[in-house]
Amino acid sequence: KQWYQRRVAITAGPLKRAKYFNEREGTYYFDRNQEIFSSILYFYQSPGTFRPPEYFDAVVIDEELEFFEIDLVKMTEDYDEEKRRAAKPVVLTGKEKVHRTITDPGYNRVSFVWAAIDMICILITITTMVVESITEYKEYFVDPFETPLKMGIYSLDVFINTFFTIDLLIK
Repeated sequence: KQWYQRRVAITAGPLKRAKYFNEREGTYYFDRNQEIFSSILYFYQSPGTFRPPEYFDAVVIDEELEFFEIDLVKMTEDYDEEKRRAAKPVVLTGKEKVHRTITDPGYNRVSFVWAAIDMICILITITTMVVESITEYKEYFVDPFETPLKMGIYSLDVFINTFFTIDLLIK
């Protein structure tokens, strides 16, 4: 509400406004572009939303905004500043922090690393499944303890399955 009152105070210059006031009827009459005026009127009726008609030239819209002394940039900055001051910091519980870390790669560095490991594991799993389905390579997936290569593939498979299980349990 303060923002709205300050906006009206900025916009409504009494000297400029006086020549449009009809004392007999007690109303203002602005002989301006009617369609843009609808947008300006909506601006005052809404919490600061200005939606100009799409088919108007930007110069005409700027002239009308200037006439009504509406500085959208200044008002947007004021509104954003008030929202920033009024915003309460979000305090996450431990459970919410863990969930965000696992599900949102942009949350912090750990979540980014977790997402990267997750993607690498998915790619390795897909690659392994494709290779395992090729007849010539099936022997590498039969007896994991026969050679060091087979043991490495088996160990990687165990790690990935463990990682996915932990990921699922945390989520």
